[in-house]
Amino acid sequence: MFASLLRAAMKDVLGAVTKRTTLVSSYPHALRVYAEQTTLDGLAEDLRALLPALAYGTSLRGIATREEGGEGSAKGLNLAERFAREPIGSRAPMPSMEFMRDLDQYLQSLAKTQATRVENGFVKALAIACREEIAASLDDAQVSFPGTELGALLQEWHRRTVVTVAEEHIGEVLARECGVTPVLVQSAAPVAPSVRQEMRAALARNYGAVFVRFRTEPSVFGGLRVFVRGALQDQTWIARVGRVLQPEQGF
Repeated sequence: MFASLLRAAMKDVLGAVTKRTTLVSSYPHALRVYAEQTTLDGLAEDLRALLPALAYGTSLRGIATREEGGEGSAKGLNLAERFAREPIGSRAPMPSMEFMRDLDQYLQSLAKTQATRVENGFVKALAIACREEIAASLDDAQVSFPGTELGALLQEWHRRTVVTVAEEHIGEVLARECGVTPVLVQSAAPVAPSVRQEMRAALARNYGAVFVRFRTEPSVFGGLRVFVRGALQDQTWIARVGRVLQPEQGF
């Protein structure tokens, strides 16, 4: 599902840069800054590196970096523009055979050149957006980023009630590719949006780049369960009472 997210953001940014328009003000800040500051050549290089991941869906390893060097970016941008017209979503059909042949020839030409690995600016901006505005949008089925491919995709996930699966997949990719720490917060009742924002900020201060998911779990009763990298930090009332009643060691 991260590939669908990648594709939706790519279509929005590609459209804004090539048409020289501005993304809506509610769009994730990091992606808006990227679209405003990147050059057309830089965009082509970043998006060209993502074509294999987008074409095959599950091949998402190595997306945080790209190869620098090789042939000009014009052909890569043309391929990206063609791919941007393909439908998005987990039920989207595979790209056309014509596109796949062009992509195969293009990647073969890249293999003949010497290149170095550099950070993919588009993926970096998308990772920041996932940790901030996209994470907040996934918390609530509210209208976010209206009139954009990204906003339409998030609304589709809410409508199809697949947000939990999407969040898990996004967290896995961000942890593996971008060094982001996945955090799961469980509470007995839904956490208010303002409190979620404060908790994300506090967790980021303690652990750096984090992708935080909030889940309602009736067994918590009160307080919170926080899982950081899978390790439990139990701050529920029951756990606190248990620690108070636990006999001291050495007596």
